[in-house]
Formats: sequence, structure tokens, C-alpha cells
Amino acid sequence: MREIYIIMILSMVLAIMVVVLALTVVHFIIERNKNQKIIKVIEENEKKLHGERNRYYNALLINSDYAYTVNVTENKIHSLYNAGFLAKYGFVESLPYDRAMQRMVNNMKPEILLGLEECHLTEHYKKAYAEGNKVIEVEYYIPDTGEYKKKDIFLSEDEDGTLYAFIVANDVTARREEELRIRNALTHLTDVAIKIGQGDLDVEIDCDVPGEVGILAGVLKKTVIDLKERIDKINQMATTDGLTGVKNKMAWNREIDRLNQRISAGKAKFAIVVCDVNDLKKTNDSFGHEAGDDLICRSSTHICGVFKRSPVFRIGGDEFVAVLEEKDYKHREELVLKFKEDMKKINESLGEKGTFKVAIGMSEYISGEDEACSDVFRRADALMYENKKKIKETGI
Repeated sequence: MREIYIIMILSMVLAIMVVVLALTVVHFIIERNKNQKIIKVIEENEKKLHGERNRYYNALLINSDYAYTVNVTENKIHSLYNAGFLAKYGFVESLPYDRAMQRMVNNMKPEILLGLEECHLTEHYKKAYAEGNKVIEVEYYIPDTGEYKKKDIFLSEDEDGTLYAFIVANDVTARREEELRIRNALTHLTDVAIKIGQGDLDVEIDCDVPGEVGILAGVLKKTVIDLKERIDKINQMATTDGLTGVKNKMAWNREIDRLNQRISAGKAKFAIVVCDVNDLKKTNDSFGHEAGDDLICRSSTHICGVFKRSPVFRIGGDEFVAVLEEKDYKHREELVLKFKEDMKKINESLGEKGTFKVAIGMSEYISGEDEACSDVFRRADALMYENKKKIKETGI
């Protein structure tokens, strides 16, 4: 019962982790979508900026028709980015980039920026784009040094016709690739969480990323391992006889399925041994159930001692089954004979203290005649009852 409670607790922990992971992914997607247009503009211009190699850049977006606007009335360029969102994608001054670009954004008049005496930025960009100019080189002033520098303003039109202008400040490929690794890791962990929720504990958790996501992956992996170990232990308990330690009736039913599959595949080569403990009821009635349990355990030990390489099942109160394959199958007749001879020796050693008798019957699978495992069991069971009758009649 304690193991079941532990499984329930671990399952609840997994469920909570799945919810937290799902919320994290949703939050990540929402924030990413808010900046999708900016990201798209940069990704579309990667090859133009740096050839075939995929690289990513810190950029300042300029567009009076969008949320990041140019305030012409104050004659300064500002409100070009939303630090709260774009910091997550490497677009803001929190990353090290050209300080002069920051000073330009905060202090530079557009006519100086573009080298024009009169300037309306949006119209200027639209005119340049209409003329086929996708890149405009501009000169800007550096307040710290009193010098002028040149930068390119890249123009790009969205699918809805919105024109974007952006200035590339610096290469943030490493940061962007890390963001992609985290996004891919979150996607992988989401798929893993879904499979775990469906009961698949053999799912592979392959997530080698630093930070909180890596920690989450590690905790999830360890939790799955612990849960599998607990479930394996419970499954073992569920298929083990509590008194003798051999396999129980549930395990025997699974063994029947396995043997039937081998019969269907034409690969069956086995024998079934059926054993029955004599006088168990008499022992229980005369000496109590503790003595009866001791008789069952001694019988189980004797059966397992003879058929050492074969699985043994307790399928009833006083009935055991062994499935002989490979080496034990090859020596099946010798083992049955040894079982009976050892039984005689045990009884001789007991003398007047009592008797220890276990009936036995064995039958092998006959290809082309037996359709299922039950046919073999039926013959072995019948032979066991013949031996049981003989023991009662002759005492041997």
C-alpha cells in the first residue's frame, strides 16, 4: 500500500511539472509572437547581411505605422523598441553593442541622421523602397567623440504591405542560437511530458541546455527513473507469491500467453511440470495453518531445487507449475526421476517425525498435435493426479 501511495505522489509531481512546463511554453510562445514581425524581418535579411551563413543581429526597428514609432513632432528618433519584450530576443541595450547607436537613438535629429535638411522618415523610407533601394547608408554623429559614422538602414516590406526599417547594431548570433536551443528544448520537454501523461515511461529525455530548463529536464528525468523503479517493484510484487517467493498465478497467466505465442510462431519447445502438495488440508486441520505454510514453503524449495533453471509458479494453494526449456527441457526425464528419488530420501530422513510428499506429472509440447499450452498442461495435470493416487495407495 505504501508503494502505491508513493506512485500516486510521484504521479502528482509529474502532473504538476507538466502543467508548469506547459505554462512556460505558452508564455514563451506569446512573447515570441509579439515580436514575430521583427524576427521575420531580420531572418529574411540574414543572407543579405552575412552571406549564406545564418547569423542574427541586434537591431533597432523604425516604423511610424507600428508599435515602435518615430516621433517626428519632437524631431527625435525614439520609442524604437520595447525593452520588456525585445530583451528576450537580443534587441535592446541590455546587450553590449555600439554605444554610439544608443546615443544616436536618444539624441540624434532625423535630418542629421539622414543627411537631409527636411525629413519625414516614413515618407523617405517609402520613397526609397519604391525606387528599389533596400539599403540606405546613413551618417550619424557620435556625441562622445564628435565624429560621424556610417550605418546601413535596411528596408523590408511585410506581407501586409507594412514597411519596416531597421538598423543593425551588432551580431548576436550566439545569443539567438541559445534562444533557439532553449525553445527546442522546451518543445522536446513538452512532447516528453505528453508521452509521460499517456503512460510512456520509456520516453528518452535528451535535453542538454544550461539554466532553469536544463534543471527542469534533469528533475523530470530523475522523476521518471524513480517512477519506473517503483512501478517495476510493484509489478514484481504483483507477480510474486507472498509466501514462497516464487511466481504467482498472474505471472502464470502471462507465461501461458508467452508459450501460446511461441506455439503460433512455430518456435515452441517446452515441457510443463505440475506438482501438488499431498495432505495440506490434513496438516492445516491437525497442526494449524502455520504448519501448513511451512509444508508449502518446503515443497516450493524442493521444486525450485530440482528445476533450478526453470521458472516456478504457485498457481493454487497446494499446486505448483514449472516450465522447462533449453537445458532443463533436454534433461526433463532425469529431473523428474531426481525429484522422486530426493522425495524418498527426505521421507527416510524424517522417519517417524512425519512425511513429505509432493505428487508430480510432466508432459512436453507435441508439435502438430497440441494447439495451445492448455493441451500440454492438461496431460501433465492428469499424470500428476495419477502419481498422487499412487502415493496415497503405496506411500511412495
